Amino acid sequence: MKKIIVTLYFLIIALPALAIEHKVAAVVNDEIITDLDLKKRVALIIKSSGMENNKQSVELVKGQALQVMIDEKLIDIEAKKLGIEVEEEEVANALKGIADNNGLKPEDLENFLNQGGLDKATLVEQIKHQLLWNKVIRLSLQPKITVSSQEVEENTKSIKQAILNTKDSADHSEQVKLSEIVMYAKDKTQAKSKLALAREVVKRIRNGVDFTKMVKQFSQAGSVSNNGELGWVYVFQLMPDLQKTIKSLSIADVSDPIIMDDGVHILKLSDRKSNKPKSDIEPDAAQIKEILLGKKLEILVRSNLMQMRHNAYISIKG
Repeated sequence: MKKIIVTLYFLIIALPALAIEHKVAAVVNDEIITDLDLKKRVALIIKSSGMENNKQSVELVKGQALQVMIDEKLIDIEAKKLGIEVEEEEVANALKGIADNNGLKPEDLENFLNQGGLDKATLVEQIKHQLLWNKVIRLSLQPKITVSSQEVEENTKSIKQAILNTKDSADHSEQVKLSEIVMYAKDKTQAKSKLALAREVVKRIRNGVDFTKMVKQFSQAGSVSNNGELGWVYVFQLMPDLQKTIKSLSIADVSDPIIMDDGVHILKLSDRKSNKPKSDIEPDAAQIKEILLGKKLEILVRSNLMQMRHNAYISIKG
């Protein structure tokens, strides 16, 4: 009898701690994100980004981490509807890539994470979601995008006219190779609330943290599935605020955070090139088609995520 009483005593003591660990941070339809899940993700982000592990860093990161985790739950739900899954081999290959980047053998990765106080399961879950989003984009969204020959012709004419109407036509022949981090917001006011975190992200990148790592931890854009890379884009196609920023960057530079209507953007300039404009400019049809496909996919990915949020029951606790 004494043994049973002692056991019950320890159970009663342990239950409040267990309840705290599994307190709900958010509900997405019938899926939950616990405070423990969020705590582990925040720890992974702080370690990956080289931030100091203190209360200030946790508070700075927590909100965006939760938004990314909500997006992941939505992507899970969408993938299940579509019958899209991630194979264990794909996860293993991604883990091998992480091990290689850290100069480790795959079998040593778990010890490496444990030494940093990180949970391997949390990293695996993050990898699975990123692979899943990539597959949803590639298998479900991308096939829906088409560009007709008429669209190519119409856009070719408008681009040609834009070049002819500007005094500085060199700007319209310039292409830049960009990568991005985007923290979505419903408007500029909400975007401003993410500015402190965005500035910290930029600071860490400029201090040597790999841009790709920050993409995976903070970005909500569809380009996450491609390590944040947008590839080659014409400068004239960017929004005026982005054009202005790009002109001030040198190759390998990372921009200050840029507040836009849809959130906060951070750009990295990897390369630039410019073709001397001819007197009669006629952009290549294949290039125009590729540009239009990319733009349409970007819009579809963003609107798809917004639609998933709109259709889902989302409740953030606390």
